[in-house]
Parts: sequence; C-alpha cells; structure tokens
Amino acid sequence: MTKSKSVGGSAMRRTSAIKLAVAAIMALPIAGCGSVCSSDSIGVYRAKGSPYVAQLNRKNCGATTRYVYELFLSKIGEKDADLALRFDDNGNQDWPEDERKLVRLQLVKPNALKVNVTEPVRVFKHEKEVMGLEVKYDFRPNTKVM
Repeated sequence: MTKSKSVGGSAMRRTSAIKLAVAAIMALPIAGCGSVCSSDSIGVYRAKGSPYVAQLNRKNCGATTRYVYELFLSKIGEKDADLALRFDDNGNQDWPEDERKLVRLQLVKPNALKVNVTEPVRVFKHEKEVMGLEVKYDFRPNTKVM
C-alpha cells in the first residue's frame, strides 16, 4: 500500500511539473512580445536652414504585422530625439520602392517645421510640438488619423 501511494504521488508530481512546463512554454511568446521588433533607419532629413534633423525608422514586429514608421526629431549634434510621427501604410498597395521619399521637411519659420507625408497613411501619433518646435503636417487625401 505504501508503495502505491508513493507511485501515485510521484505521478502527480510529474503531471504537475509537465503542466507547469507547458504553461511556461506557452507564456514565452507573450512575455517576449516587446523584444521581437527590429528597427531600421530609412533616412535622415534636414530642412534647408533648419537646426533640426529628422530620422525615419521602419519598425518590423514580425511576419503577421505591418511595418510601422516612426519619425524622430532632434537638434543637430544632439543625441536626444523625440518621436514626432508614427504611421503605417494602411494597406496601400502602391507603396514607393524608395521609402526615403515618404517624408519631406520644410522649415516654415525659425521655430516651425512642416512634415509632408507623400502617401496616404494611417497615423497613430503626430505631435504638434517637439523639443520646443512647432510641427505641422501635410497628409495626403485618404490618410486616416487615429
């Protein structure tokens, strides 16, 4: 009798250990979501006469998601940059081969920058002021601002 209790207890411990291992394996993709995205620099832009520079990055979070584009602004020579714009292609089938052409900058006043987005996009974030700089946007027709 003692032996069967011991075997049963051992089987229960193994079953519990297997359940715990399966739960841990299933949780790994959820826990790792923050680190699966890569970010590639597409281009660096500077409006004529502007002390600011913009960098456009393409964020890739895997095969089942669209690319997300992020535009960061900073003062020339400074390492700190702030996110000004985040968007995706919104299912646009006529996406340009050269993604550097997605954005154009224009200094409209010493403290105001105009960002021209050359394709209809889906905008997730667009800041109207970044680093003390007023930012204006020129979006194409059919752009969706969330």
